[in-house]
Amino acid sequence: MSTFKFKQILGACLIGFLAYVILICCAEFACGILNKARKNQLKESSGFSQSLYSVDPVIGYKPKPNTETFAFKEVSAKPLYRVKYTTDTYSRRIAPMGNPEIRDKFILFFGGSIPFGEGVNDEVTLPAFMARFASEYYPYNYSCSGYGPQEMLAHLGRPEFKKEISQKDGVAIYFLHDGDVSRAIGSMVIYNAWGRTMPYYQLRDGQLIRRRDFRTGRPWLSRFYSFLGKSQILKYFKIDLPPRIRFSDVKLVAKILERSRDLFKEKFKSNNFFVIILPEQKKLGPKIIPYFKTAGIQYLDYSSWNLTEKGLRMEYDGHPTPKGYALMAGKLATDLKILKPEKINQNNKNVL
Repeated sequence: MSTFKFKQILGACLIGFLAYVILICCAEFACGILNKARKNQLKESSGFSQSLYSVDPVIGYKPKPNTETFAFKEVSAKPLYRVKYTTDTYSRRIAPMGNPEIRDKFILFFGGSIPFGEGVNDEVTLPAFMARFASEYYPYNYSCSGYGPQEMLAHLGRPEFKKEISQKDGVAIYFLHDGDVSRAIGSMVIYNAWGRTMPYYQLRDGQLIRRRDFRTGRPWLSRFYSFLGKSQILKYFKIDLPPRIRFSDVKLVAKILERSRDLFKEKFKSNNFFVIILPEQKKLGPKIIPYFKTAGIQYLDYSSWNLTEKGLRMEYDGHPTPKGYALMAGKLATDLKILKPEKINQNNKNVL
């Protein structure tokens, strides 16, 4: 090849590369404008009267202990809620209840924002309603907004965990959400939004291995996600990485739940570990239920429920209303066979 021919090809490649860079820059600029316009269409603001979360070396992040704060959310200058969150010595959200001293069994709640009770006051969370419907049980809420299954495993793996529970016998419940796969693998969106310090587990030869957190356990991938997370194009088209649920990702979630079940059994000598597939969460269930059956994990599938009807879901938010939590608690207490009929509000009986 002659020098002249080589220079022609090189020049064409440089021109093509520059054109590509200019095109991407223009697309980024245009998507940035569109993203800003989309955000201004429905202005949202939320926060706390005082900071709620703290970094934890084992769990990643958790609510601060012995804290009382007010959470608020506004949509287009319209108040959506202003509610009180209260935590105890062990950073668990408090569920007010009657006669705590005579409750000789426990219910452990694990999961994300729904069992935590995002957007509602302490006395109308799912654990609080369960305390009313199951008067022999003391609820302990280890859930937190944004959590996936790995936080439950990290909690149950702590040597001191059992000492935090006053009762000897009870039930553990994990509330499964379609987003739990993205949380378990630390997808690009989750990592950039809140997941940097979340526990990072990998499957190696069928065994779970903890690699600290997403930031330190896979530094190169996390840096790549941080870089791509700034892209206005990806934000506009709501693109996450990896772009779809993989077989290995579902298996990871199943293994985390299985190991959590085993740790619960070891610590409390109990088989009362359940996974609840939350209402309207229909993507993950069909993929993971076969794993549950193989591993012998007990589960209840509530994915067919429609919380959009009858005021069971908050407008502009997606989380259940107090009425929605009450209905879920009544049904759950019945299905787990821990319901005390005399504690049922007749307005809620047999509604689901």
